[in-house]
Amino acid sequence: MLEEIAPSIRPLKEVKVITSAHCLEDEELPIDSKISFLPFIDYLKDKSLGTSDIRTGFYRYLIQKFEAEPELLKPFLDTNVLNDNQDLLDLLTTSLFPLVSDKERIFTLALPYHYTIFGYSDSFGRLFIDEKENKFLLIDSETCDALKKLQCSLFYEHVLEKFYNIRLNENTQLVIPVTDQVTGMKRYFRLRYDRRFVDVKLKGELPDIHNCAVCLNTFRIMDLDEQLKKMPLEIFSAEGFGMWIAEDVTSTESIEAIKNSLLKGLVM
Repeated sequence: MLEEIAPSIRPLKEVKVITSAHCLEDEELPIDSKISFLPFIDYLKDKSLGTSDIRTGFYRYLIQKFEAEPELLKPFLDTNVLNDNQDLLDLLTTSLFPLVSDKERIFTLALPYHYTIFGYSDSFGRLFIDEKENKFLLIDSETCDALKKLQCSLFYEHVLEKFYNIRLNENTQLVIPVTDQVTGMKRYFRLRYDRRFVDVKLKGELPDIHNCAVCLNTFRIMDLDEQLKKMPLEIFSAEGFGMWIAEDVTSTESIEAIKNSLLKGLVM
């Protein structure tokens, strides 16, 4: 029965790897990042330890299928590897977002800590991909500097937690306005980055945290440019895949907009 799951989901199509808007594409931070499904398999192995329910059987099935394709467990950037294993990619996304319709599954897989995406749901594509399927549409709502700061915060958040046991107190979510193509009304979506299937590795010497631009009282980066000098991105690498997951927050954002308008009126 498990063998019938992947082919029955929907027809397989070419896996498109899509980059972000031009200014980000040209100036993204120099993070050494590659796709790998090994962190996902390691996660499944940890989840299956000491359990014997029906999920464990499915985890073992996934592990078996991915381990039968060793090129997926090595770091890679070649799009052909994804296209050669479209059925497994489809099975993976189904295992991550089960029992919900595609309309509700607004997500994409992503190259770790880059605005380069692949394997996105149809609903994500309608909202955040241009008509030619060439660009990840972020730049219209955020400046390049803001997006690069977010990219940096996400990466340092992972690095500091893994190597220093420090959790940054940063806002690492995006709220993006999208015009509904049917109604013409503006909707707002919160994009959250999930890094549970990304592994960060150290390539150089780990700097002393006390010499970095991280405030150990507020757990915030005080000066990003200084932090980049004290803890250069080049001493780390990232392997695996991230996920951008979108949630419709139109009601919340509309209420906030009304509150702000009322407050401005009172001040005036």
